[in-house]
Amino acid sequence: MGILEKNFQIHYCKETTKFDGEDFGGYLVPMVSFCDIPLSEVKDHINKYGTYGIGLTKEWAERQGLNPALYINEKSSLARCLKDTIDCHIMEKEGDLEDLDESEKKY
Repeated sequence: MGILEKNFQIHYCKETTKFDGEDFGGYLVPMVSFCDIPLSEVKDHINKYGTYGIGLTKEWAERQGLNPALYINEKSSLARCLKDTIDCHIMEKEGDLEDLDESEKKY
């Protein structure tokens, strides 16, 4: 079965969170991985990662609600804000692990 029959398949990617050198554990993030590469580099990419490539426009991705990966420096103000938000979420949910969605559970 391929993409036409089953759509893009979700895989879980292990992510870790660190802030100011402190490790806050890992979690699994459901995702479909896309690459933003120029058409001139597709041949090299296919040779490295698979036997075919599918071209999609950024406009299509935006209409589907897709986001590019976001890499955050653990010492940045954005990291601090994200940590504060996560801490608030954890405090609201603390003690109710069974009530969390699978994507929110730590492993």
